[in-house]
Amino acid sequence: MKNALITFSIAGFALGSAPALADHHEGAEPEQARIPFADSRGIRNWRADDGEDAILIEGRGGQWYRAEFMRRCMGLNFSNAVGFETRGAGSFDRFSVVRTRDDRCQVRSLYEIPDPDAPAETEAEPETEHGHDSH
Repeated sequence: MKNALITFSIAGFALGSAPALADHHEGAEPEQARIPFADSRGIRNWRADDGEDAILIEGRGGQWYRAEFMRRCMGLNFSNAVGFETRGAGSFDRFSVVRTRDDRCQVRSLYEIPDPDAPAETEAEPETEHGHDSH
């Protein structure tokens, strides 16, 4: 079976560690995701996350994903380009591989996350009725 290897550069896209953005409880396994058509423009952007332990990936429709690796992905923090191996299936999932110049990084899990660049939601204070005394 022919492997599909897609390489992406990040011209002007800020690298850096963003906080873990998954909305799941520690110990609970998040629902596994897949990025369709990763071998044909299904991935728009990416950035390193948690040092070299994970990568954030933006799908074609603007949905963001977090892929965690089996082990540290050497060179990810300093990479200007990475390759996404879909292993012939066309979709990027937890069985896929990310390639850096220095390493071949097996994905352990892939799940959807909120947009890491979206402003954080703040909780609104409860509204009080004016003119009524609660005593």
